[in-house]
Amino acid sequence: MREPGAPPYFRSRRDEQALGFMASSAPSGSKSTPLIERITDEASARSADGPGRSIWIAGPGRPPPPAGVLAGPVEYLSAVLGGNGGGLAIDHASALVIVLDGVLEHSNDPGSLVSQAYHALVPGGLLVLTLQDLRLARPERIASAARGRPGVQTLFPADTLSTLLFREGFVRPRMRGVGAELVVSVERGEQRPPFQRDQKLSVVLPAYNEQATFSLVMAELLKKEIAGMEIEIIVVESNSNDGTREAALGFANEERVNLILEDRPQGKGHAVRAGLAAATGDFVLIQDADLEYDLGDYERVLEPLRDFQVGFVLGARMRSEGAVWGVRHFEENAVTSRLMNVGNAVFLRLFNLVYGQKLEDPFTMYKVMRRDCLDGFQLECDRFDFDWELTAKLLRTGHAPMEIPVTYHSRSFTDGKKISVLRDPLTWVKACFKYRFAPLEG
Repeated sequence: MREPGAPPYFRSRRDEQALGFMASSAPSGSKSTPLIERITDEASARSADGPGRSIWIAGPGRPPPPAGVLAGPVEYLSAVLGGNGGGLAIDHASALVIVLDGVLEHSNDPGSLVSQAYHALVPGGLLVLTLQDLRLARPERIASAARGRPGVQTLFPADTLSTLLFREGFVRPRMRGVGAELVVSVERGEQRPPFQRDQKLSVVLPAYNEQATFSLVMAELLKKEIAGMEIEIIVVESNSNDGTREAALGFANEERVNLILEDRPQGKGHAVRAGLAAATGDFVLIQDADLEYDLGDYERVLEPLRDFQVGFVLGARMRSEGAVWGVRHFEENAVTSRLMNVGNAVFLRLFNLVYGQKLEDPFTMYKVMRRDCLDGFQLECDRFDFDWELTAKLLRTGHAPMEIPVTYHSRSFTDGKKISVLRDPLTWVKACFKYRFAPLEG
């Protein structure tokens, strides 16, 4: 169990005023009302008991919705500035749906408000939030977003909001824009909030023709212990022809191991996608079946996630021993390693330019994230362009990564490196532009 941290909220520079709550009628509604109605209808349809108690709280200056928007018995409240700050007086586990319509940004303690909603909902109950859409806003825009909006005290980029909801025990987030507003729906999880229990890490390990190192990596993973964290190892073996499959089968009965056997090799990205689909942890870490990365860095890359600072971490590779410049150094072929370092620098500049970032290593294998960050999009790449796709889509859904230096021991093509210098760079350029502009859903 870990102490509850708080995500780094963006505070406006206004005087803090407590929110109060008072009963209200239901006269009209906002632009978001039709979408909220559709979301809540779906929740009622899924409920085994049919429509349950619903609570709609309209923020300062926002009209409650028209009658009939929510099914079942509905209680309407209005949040007012300068209230007593006493919180929501709602019985424990009594509501199927709670709508906070323009409320969260006006709270001087949003974590407490979300926690109260968690305890008021039945397990699996639905929380719907509306607030200003700042998913892709730059810091300078966020800092000015409260201007002309009296009473706004807290601003929420997507990563800050999703981290808050995760910390308080909500799962399956979905964010949808309606004009300048963001409508967020989440379910109350069946488990306790993650700061009140041991957390779980899913390590996704794709393996193809890695007989020389696979068993060594597995032995280290099976010995790995992290205080307060359960570890599951999802091995995706792609029908190797060098003995890796036989080695993988030798670990099939290990309690920690979930072994997925593919009929044929379809690329690293395809294997990772299969592993992600099987993951059940709070966090997901992608681990190669070679020895390029040090398992001793796990605690370092997980710390910002476990402390509820961010939802996405990149393990930025430090320079390999012997490398004068860049992350790679091949003893037997220095020219190849220099060319690959130059190529990496060119692609890094391209990625940062297209996505408006200043990242140091978006292509690292060590990508670590909360599993719920993957809920807002589908992944499709099968080869090494998967690294581009995953980082691009996480960025576009508002999950700016924290980069943490990790140890890196580069291996050469004679050691088994599988990148094709003729085929793969073309897929990277295609992925760079495709996932910058293609729709994330549908």
